[in-house]
Amino acid sequence: DAPIGWEMGLVYEGGASEDHPFTLSEDETTIRFWIRNDNVVGDIEVSLEYDTSSDGSIEGEESVTVGSGSNDTFTIQLTGISVWNIPAGTTYDFDIDGDLTSYLGAPVVAPISSQSVEGDLVVPELHRWDVDIEDIGHPVNAGTEFNVHLDLRNAGNTADSISTFSLEDECRVLTV
Repeated sequence: DAPIGWEMGLVYEGGASEDHPFTLSEDETTIRFWIRNDNVVGDIEVSLEYDTSSDGSIEGEESVTVGSGSNDTFTIQLTGISVWNIPAGTTYDFDIDGDLTSYLGAPVVAPISSQSVEGDLVVPELHRWDVDIEDIGHPVNAGTEFNVHLDLRNAGNTADSISTFSLEDECRVLTV
């Protein structure tokens, strides 16, 4: 008895779709996928492998069992992608490959059925500025005038600019 069929697919969330990639997060990106067992009778066991074109790693279950007539959802976690050091808009792909390894509790010796899903990942625009204020090197007394020197460095992963900024203080007797 060969299985009637099974399918795999991605769960698109957070603005992702077949036309719009999943957005990578700073620490860990979670992606959900589903496996549907179309068989009226008989559980299936599917072995899973994951791959990505990025330098990161993907972790997920190595093997899953899906009951007859069920549609179960699983997750993978992508880690080790330093999005702050990668230009915004860079895209990577990932693959989830599944092979049917058991049907009706009996092992499938020869690979008779496999599925694969592919998705895209995009590095988001991240904006951050580092501000270094140079020590003036002397005490500030009443009536003292001095210049404040500061350096602004773009620490984001995309071209950015500052057109205006303000310097504020919390001292009632100091005028900035």
